[in-house]
Amino acid sequence: AKRKRVEEAAQARAEKSQSQSQSKGKGKGKGKNRCLPTDERINRQAKGSYSIDSEIVNHYTGSIEAAAKLAAVGWHEDSTGDVDGFQVFRIRCGSPLHQAGIRNKDVIHSINGKQIRSYAQGIAAWKLLRSKKNVKVVYSRKGQTRTMNYKVS
Repeated sequence: AKRKRVEEAAQARAEKSQSQSQSKGKGKGKGKNRCLPTDERINRQAKGSYSIDSEIVNHYTGSIEAAAKLAAVGWHEDSTGDVDGFQVFRIRCGSPLHQAGIRNKDVIHSINGKQIRSYAQGIAAWKLLRSKKNVKVVYSRKGQTRTMNYKVS
């Protein structure tokens, strides 16, 4: 009887492991965090380089409400306590920001050379995105400064 219980426990662990490996890449939990469908209008060209259809940019720069659905943001401070950019949160897997290479906890420092250290600078950069064909974003992830380039067409 003891041997049977041990075998049943081993079988249960194997089934659980198989189930978890099959759901890998689909998000955690019970379906609430699964990836959204990707948009064919956002394409990775190379590491740190993406092309994005202008319709997507226009949609999310057209209203604060639309932009707010992409992610939550909060100011980020450097080691001296000065604001050095804004940090993004609640980016869903498969969302336009996720598909364009931005991840949760990334800190956006500048867009097209314009630093973002205040609400006014953030709004100005956000509005500027609508008219640009090339966008360069300097950000940091896990303490490493990186650059992302976007071609809007």
